[in-house]
Amino acid sequence: MEAVLTGPMGRTLLGTSEVTIGCDADNALIVADLRTAAHHALVRPDGMGYAIVDLGSEYGTIVNNRWLEPKKAQPLLPGDIIQIGNTSFTFEVFQNPAAIPTGLLGVGVGDVGKGSMPTPASVSPPLDVADYDTGSFNQLPNAPARTQTATPRVSISSLRSLLDQSRPRPIPYTSQPWVPDGTTTYPPQQQLWRQDRRRLYQSLVVMLALLVVLSLIALITSRSTPDKTLDAFCNALLTSNGQLATNQLSAKLQGQQGLLVADLTVTKAIVCAHTPAISSGSSAKSTLTIKFSANAGFPNTLNTVLATLIQDTNGVWKIDTLQGQ
Repeated sequence: MEAVLTGPMGRTLLGTSEVTIGCDADNALIVADLRTAAHHALVRPDGMGYAIVDLGSEYGTIVNNRWLEPKKAQPLLPGDIIQIGNTSFTFEVFQNPAAIPTGLLGVGVGDVGKGSMPTPASVSPPLDVADYDTGSFNQLPNAPARTQTATPRVSISSLRSLLDQSRPRPIPYTSQPWVPDGTTTYPPQQQLWRQDRRRLYQSLVVMLALLVVLSLIALITSRSTPDKTLDAFCNALLTSNGQLATNQLSAKLQGQQGLLVADLTVTKAIVCAHTPAISSGSSAKSTLTIKFSANAGFPNTLNTVLATLIQDTNGVWKIDTLQGQ
């Protein structure tokens, strides 16, 4: 039985050793994908067949549209579709090497190079990965000669060296004892998701800015002002809320007797308005116009009162004096 992973790079023969898949150069099968971890997954023999294990990658591994449980073996069946990042592979099984279709064949892995799984003569030679990067492909056997321009070739080793210089080195992969139908523990692998980190940082900055703006709005709307104090005082007189009216007075004014609102609990006003307060430092002045009901004990006429307000140590404005005019 010959097992093959077929993907965009061609076919990869599976042997008796595990095949690591990831974006780092030390993997047996390299997938250059932003959604692929340095060491993303592996395929290895499992009994009479093969199984795939996700190595705890950030974006996970999908088999037949179902997410794999991290670090747990999933047996593979012929025709299974494996998706790693944005790259898909098909797991295929053939009775003998001669049954493998001819065409592009990826680099053999495992112990294939030792001769345990020879490549049939009818199969085309492996396609160099560097050919995909430079846009130039190997000449197939028995194919007519073609005219090629003098295009400089870039070796895969030079590309890998540039890639290694531009990113931090990942933790080397180490093989672990295989537990059939169980869970194998692997060392943590470094994830290279710079684009996702950049989006996360941008989102955090936006959220922080929004939080600061909302805090400033709440502070501005909740701070005490002379007009807010006068509004609360008038509302208390119109609703006979003695406690609320008393809370708008300074401690000095609350202790005085014979005020215009001597009994704030039973006194009810039918009209109460004030002019915009004029502030000067920690004091402010405004004119109140009040008309009480006939049974309040006050003349049933409009009364004009000059109110002086002060700002206490907590920044709260209180009515300090009320003088009739």
